[in-house]
Amino acid sequence: MNADGLVIRAATELDIPLIRRLADHIWHACYPGIISAEQIDYMLGWMYSGERLVGDLRNGVRLELVELAGSAVGYIGTEREAASGLFRLHKLYLLPECHGRGLGQRLLGHVQQLARDSGCRAVELRVNKSNHRAIRAYERAGFVLREAVVADIGGGFVMDDFILERAVWADWIRR
Repeated sequence: MNADGLVIRAATELDIPLIRRLADHIWHACYPGIISAEQIDYMLGWMYSGERLVGDLRNGVRLELVELAGSAVGYIGTEREAASGLFRLHKLYLLPECHGRGLGQRLLGHVQQLARDSGCRAVELRVNKSNHRAIRAYERAGFVLREAVVADIGGGFVMDDFILERAVWADWIRR
């Protein structure tokens, strides 16, 4: 635990209902204006079903809960892809009331450390092209645009994203 009470801990299958509640709250608070309410509901059902999250955990996705002063305020989902040397950041979400306090940057530092410890060459993530606030935060953390992609996710919806990447060794160069 840090002096301000920030704790990042591994999530288990028992934490899945809490992650689902956090996701529902965060997505409905943060994504209107970026994607439609119908797409928010579709993606929550697709990405955050109990079965999907259990499968993610069992297939190597590391889910972590973010707690502040004893209360869950967010979550992280990462995965090491050995073949490519990439460390994928699938999920990094905080309750809206925690935005603008530097917590996101601290969580990105945590992810970078996990990637380094895993021997990965870079951290990769996807971000919606219209999520300007998140894009700015990732750029402040040293992420750069690798490519733009549009992926059909079913239900008549697409994910219109940027793929951003940050080299793990970049930390050593800056010293």
